[in-house]
Amino acid sequence: NAPEGTQAGLLKSLAFMEQAVSGLEVGVVYSISYYAAVRPGNAQSVLVKANGNVIQPATSVPAGYRSFTTGTFVATATTMTIRFETTDGGDNSIF
Repeated sequence: NAPEGTQAGLLKSLAFMEQAVSGLEVGVVYSISYYAAVRPGNAQSVLVKANGNVIQPATSVPAGYRSFTTGTFVATATTMTIRFETTDGGDNSIF
């Protein structure tokens, strides 16, 4: 079962989703926590970027939802773009 929350996404093959996050304080250290899963029998990895800088290198995602937390990053602006990007092609999906 999917964890409860207000936002969800689906990335298939080589894809990405991104969102501008506002309200950050310049100079403050942040990290991002999220849940992810792949379809059983699939293999997919995801990397996470903040304003184009990798804050989580490509990480293999298992079947069944699992909690992840990125490395820390320092806000360089009050609004930054967070991007989740898959790294494996083919018919592989991350939820």
